[in-house]
Amino acid sequence: PAATSSGGTGTQTTSAHVRSSPGRALPDTALVISSYTPTVRALGHSRASRPDTALPASLVVPVPDLPGAELPGVTVETAAIAAMIPGTHVLAQPTRTDVLAALPAYRIVHFSGQGYADWTEPTRSHLILTDHATTPLTVADITALNLDADLAYLSACGTALAPPRLADESFHFTGAFYLAGYRHVVGALWPINDDAAAKFAEDFYSHLTNHGTTPPSSDLAAHALHRATTRLRTQYPMAPTLWAAHTHTGR
Repeated sequence: PAATSSGGTGTQTTSAHVRSSPGRALPDTALVISSYTPTVRALGHSRASRPDTALPASLVVPVPDLPGAELPGVTVETAAIAAMIPGTHVLAQPTRTDVLAALPAYRIVHFSGQGYADWTEPTRSHLILTDHATTPLTVADITALNLDADLAYLSACGTALAPPRLADESFHFTGAFYLAGYRHVVGALWPINDDAAAKFAEDFYSHLTNHGTTPPSSDLAAHALHRATTRLRTQYPMAPTLWAAHTHTGR
């Protein structure tokens, strides 16, 4: 069974999967796997769409080494994804123009680096690419796209964070990618530890690809996120900032 409830950032859809052994809390029982959608209409559209399976599977957009913002975990994260998804294209030294040109050619895109949430003007929130100081890749750029794709994983801080005054409008990168045509989007509510983010992403794609033995199944995205969250929480039960930030938007 499934239920929906409205509130917070958009509409939350909860899938119920019954398992015999009880856990310490509702998510531990696998009874609840949470997903979000900006609107019910957007949810219906994502369920009706069927991305072109002939497209290459995966594009990775890593930014590990901007001056003053070195993120060695980005390199680890990129290598792990490329090892599990053969044919992954890594966009080195990515610019806004490069990314916008590449997005229509891939079913899955993975951003790994940093993001900036502009609470004064949310449409100017941007992902930190190599040319972000002059031509940033903004929320407005993404919402202007009309794609038919599977999954966007935004491994960058604040990609699911909207200004408090627009908390119910999904004015953030996660919502933007979803409305642009990605059936599943993973974002983060706050900055994540570099090492933890890399481990989280590796666990996520391991589930999506059956440990790298099958092509990625984006329909498992919500389950993969739930599993990665649970695994990291087991390691660091008293540090929710490490494992509670990621959200799934989609069906």
